[in-house]
This record gives sequence, structure tokens and C-alpha cells, in this order.
Amino acid sequence: MDSLDLQFYKLNKDKSFNLDPLPDGSVVEQAKWIMQQQHIGWLELDNQHPLEVNYTKYYKHRGHEKHQGWSSVCLHGLGEDKVATADSYGLDEFNAPYTFTDVANFHPETVRYWKNFPCERFTRIRYMKLAAGGVISVHNDGYNDIPDGFNPLDGILPINVAIVHPDHCEMIIEDCGTVPFSPGKVFLVNVARNHMVVNKSNNDRIHLIANIILGNRKEQFCKMLVESYERNRV
Repeated sequence: MDSLDLQFYKLNKDKSFNLDPLPDGSVVEQAKWIMQQQHIGWLELDNQHPLEVNYTKYYKHRGHEKHQGWSSVCLHGLGEDKVATADSYGLDEFNAPYTFTDVANFHPETVRYWKNFPCERFTRIRYMKLAAGGVISVHNDGYNDIPDGFNPLDGILPINVAIVHPDHCEMIIEDCGTVPFSPGKVFLVNVARNHMVVNKSNNDRIHLIANIILGNRKEQFCKMLVESYERNRV
């Protein structure tokens, strides 16, 4: 990693954050409050993901940036190689014709998991590989044009799953510390904060990121989110 990544890593890897008591209200109101707590780096969800990764062709991810060894492939998207957002292909992210790709044929348990997940639909679901020795440099996935009063539960939520997560591979969130990933764990990660990943192992790291839209299953997702929050506070 370069000097800026190394400085960020050393400054933030041992940081931590607190989960405050939930306010009174419905589960939807409580879930909205959780999503608005910008000091939270991540939340582990009460949901175990299958450890299924049977496809080996990946496509360079964000090749115009300085990341090292980062690649991906779409399980659900505009095509297995269409790993960027829909606007990169002249389409609208909320209305693009996303569908399961041929990669789904190799991952039946994973497809079944996401079809049962508490959301109405998905945009991209991607396997993300970080090669042994690779680095995802410091960046964030925040947006500058979010209107005032926007409810984050009405947006696109990124769910991050560890499939293959070797020792000595770390995701660092600014002012929050190191995400406690292990295989099969499912996290809602605050990627609007600056973050980086470094794989100091001799094995590839493979995660899955699903971008979900809650829609008519919002209350079901909110119940899971609130219960997960309460469990993580203990």
C-alpha cells in the first residue's frame, strides 16, 4: 500500500464506536434512526450466508483508480461483466433491467438465499475478489446529491458478505476500526465513510456485495435490522 493508505490504516485500524440505546417507536422508525447514525461503521445482521463460490472468471474493478488486485463478477446485473453502476451504461440505477446472469447457474444456494432475503428486489449482486497481497485504497461510496429529508430505507442498501476471508485480510473504516468479518457473516457496512481493505495473506479474499431495494418488504428488513442492532449492543 502507498504512504497515504498506510497512514490511514495505522490511524484507524484499532478505533471503535458505540451503539447507543434505541429510541422509542415502531421498528421502521427505529431502523431509520439506526441508518441515520453516521458514526456507526458497520452492523452484523442476524443472517448466515452460504459459503458458495464456484465461478472463477472475474473482471477488473474500478480499473481507472489505483486499487491493486480488485476484480468482480455479477451474479445479478446487466451482464456478468457489467460490474459498474447502471449509469455507466446509460441506464438509470433504479429502473435498469437487472436480472440473474449465467453466473447464477453455478450458485444455486446463493440465489435461493437472496430470493428469500427481506427485500423486494436487487440492483447488482457481485462476487468481489481481492487478490493475495492486494489493496483497495482509501475511498468512500457516499453521494453528494442526496436531498434533505431523504429516508435511507428508500435508497439502495449495500449488504456485504464474507465468503472467503483469510486471516490477515482487513477492512478498515475511518474512526471505526476493523470490520470483524469471518466466512458466512453478513454485514451492513457504512461505505459512505472512508474505508480501505488490505489483504496481507497468501490467499484471495472473496466477498459478495448485494445492493438491495427494500420496497414492499421494508418492515421485514427493519425488524431484522432492529433485532440485529439490539443483539450487537449486548
